[in-house]
Amino acid sequence: MNFQEVEKLARIWLSVDPDPETWSELEELLKSFEEDGSESGAQKLTSLFDGALSFGTAGLRAELGPGPKRMNRVLVQLATRALLKTIEEAGDSNIYANSIPKVVIGYDGRKNSDVFARDIAGVVYSMGGTPLLIDAKLPTPVLARSVLSKKAAAGIMVTASHNPRADNGYKVYWADGSQITSHSDRLVERKILDFLPGDVKDYGATTEGGKVKVIKKDITKAAVKDYVRCLKKNLSEDFGGGDLADLKIAYTPLHGVGKGTLEETFKSFNFPKPLTVKEQAEPDGTFPTVPFPNPEESGALDMVLDLAKEAGADMVLANDPDADRLSVSLPVSPSDSRTSLAPTSTASTSLTPPPPNSLTSQSPNPSSNQDVTIFSDSNTSTPQSFGLPSHGVEMSNTKGEWRTLTGNELGVLLGDYCIEKFLTDSKQKNGGANKRGANKKGEVVKGLVATTCVSSQLLGKVAKANNIEYVETLTGFKWISRADQLVQSNQSNQSANPAQPINQSSQSPHQQTQSTTSPTNPQTDQTTQSADQSNPPSHQSTQSTNPDNPPSHPPASNKISYDFIFGYEEALGYAVLPKHIRDKDGISAAIAFVNLFLKLRQKGLTPFDRLSQIYEEHGIHMTGAASIRYESGGDGGGKNRDPAEQGAAAMAKLRAELPTQIGGVKVLEVVDYSEPQKNLRPANMVSFYLEGESRIVVRPSGTEPKLKVYVELVEKNLSASDDDLQRQIGVLIDATVKLFTQ
Repeated sequence: MNFQEVEKLARIWLSVDPDPETWSELEELLKSFEEDGSESGAQKLTSLFDGALSFGTAGLRAELGPGPKRMNRVLVQLATRALLKTIEEAGDSNIYANSIPKVVIGYDGRKNSDVFARDIAGVVYSMGGTPLLIDAKLPTPVLARSVLSKKAAAGIMVTASHNPRADNGYKVYWADGSQITSHSDRLVERKILDFLPGDVKDYGATTEGGKVKVIKKDITKAAVKDYVRCLKKNLSEDFGGGDLADLKIAYTPLHGVGKGTLEETFKSFNFPKPLTVKEQAEPDGTFPTVPFPNPEESGALDMVLDLAKEAGADMVLANDPDADRLSVSLPVSPSDSRTSLAPTSTASTSLTPPPPNSLTSQSPNPSSNQDVTIFSDSNTSTPQSFGLPSHGVEMSNTKGEWRTLTGNELGVLLGDYCIEKFLTDSKQKNGGANKRGANKKGEVVKGLVATTCVSSQLLGKVAKANNIEYVETLTGFKWISRADQLVQSNQSNQSANPAQPINQSSQSPHQQTQSTTSPTNPQTDQTTQSADQSNPPSHQSTQSTNPDNPPSHPPASNKISYDFIFGYEEALGYAVLPKHIRDKDGISAAIAFVNLFLKLRQKGLTPFDRLSQIYEEHGIHMTGAASIRYESGGDGGGKNRDPAEQGAAAMAKLRAELPTQIGGVKVLEVVDYSEPQKNLRPANMVSFYLEGESRIVVRPSGTEPKLKVYVELVEKNLSASDDDLQRQIGVLIDATVKLFTQ
């Protein structure tokens, strides 16, 4: 788009913008450009109007402001029009896309979230749909549950989750209750561009009059009631009054919307009311007590940890602002004496910019105006280990004698709990069998758990030990939530075409230690009827010629149906009821954690003890991460280069010069996810499986101009010292970063 087109679009946008704040901002910007015609003014307008927002890992997200590349009332209305047109054209691929499709709408406590939600409802109604507005500041999981319970064609949640305070977002669910994926989101994006700027109207205050008559006051209460009932039905455990009498839980919603729903859910379980940080209890989109409203960020949990220490609490629970994530902190007791709590340094390292067509032969130069910045992610900056506080360094979110569980630690604990619950229920129904027996179709029912290929491999080992199917997906719950669809599709394909798997004769050590489907990737939403992620050739097999590694799938004649019981990602996202709430859910995860805590306490154990037991069976699993940022600026060839192009060039260089060893450890297998496989589309990611079961994954960020490096060290020697483990993982991280910077 040339600048004349940009300016024309900006003026049309100004004429239809119903928001006084963004209208004034744009009017001032245009007026200033008219007066001085500055290059900076032209660049600013271009940054706002050349193109439109695209769907990322969790929908549309951006700062509030004017133009199609910011979050505002015009953009939200255009996106909703585009979504309704996509539903209209979906046909049988959206089972509820009838003549009057229902769309459930929710919102969080951020600035303008309620305004956007009412605009969305107005657009849905104006286009012949039935908007079901949950008209209160409520958690995202309540909306996700309502999409299924209301049999809606779609759901829209106005939220930016734990993003910075200046942001807001637009998250879309399809009729199956999961977030939309390609190509549905691409269809919506194209229609937004087609509609620009469109016939935009003021749909404000839709609940006050006749514009949207279908919005009813009882929808909000019904949505929360249905959500709580779902958790109560599926997560209840038989605890006596003595188990609960002395339980103390400190809690913070981090100025978000979790408190009311969590307290109502706790009450239904007869859990004691949690002690909540007063200053952070109510929704406040300015997030006044934290720099970033993310429980992974350093310092975000300080106030709730202070409260927990003062009250002598048993645990700390924290939700992010839309309550779809959960953080857990626990006191380190004297029985956890094998602990090392001194975090390593998290200082940033800067490198000089690479020349235009190369990323090689550069040395550290912290004082330079760098094009490449190496830094550590806040939640994974130091090596993290599973289970024993004695192995590895705690997260940065630690205070006094308390330790915050890493996302992987909590994921393995919750996965272990869900597996045990599934097996216990199965035995009660089937006289001791680990499987649930046959369903009405005569299919054997088998448990299924899932995580992402950048999360720890430990869940897969726990699953295998319990005869539970395990799937790895790419990052994002839009993929995790469809793990059952993927595995069922894979089985159907094998039944139709029982060919030998690719590379069957040269299986990697990774395959020999895990007979489960790993890594695999879920299908796209129902619009496409095809998958949107890639699967490595040698990992696609669900069969094996190794007699010690039997197939994870039975022969085609013995069909099985998968009971999806748990999914997680390392960024504090957990689905403990993935069949009923097909997204991450910080409140149901909190209930599950309290359950497992109480069950362990009945046995005289702590969560650290249970993690120690898992370690003893499967080895120490320590994780760490780093990021390589590509920024505009600097000298030489780095100046004015597009950051995304730099990241793509770096991945291309990596593929052209694959290492045979990293940090002195032999590379046994390279999995390039850019290679398409049957039913799966490519993804820009590479995994290195190393000698000793360790793994390194490299991928570009889906939201920022940087590469992300995930390292997992597996150590079978349980007596290995903390210092040695930290040194090993540090060597692996440094060596991986150098692949891109030297």
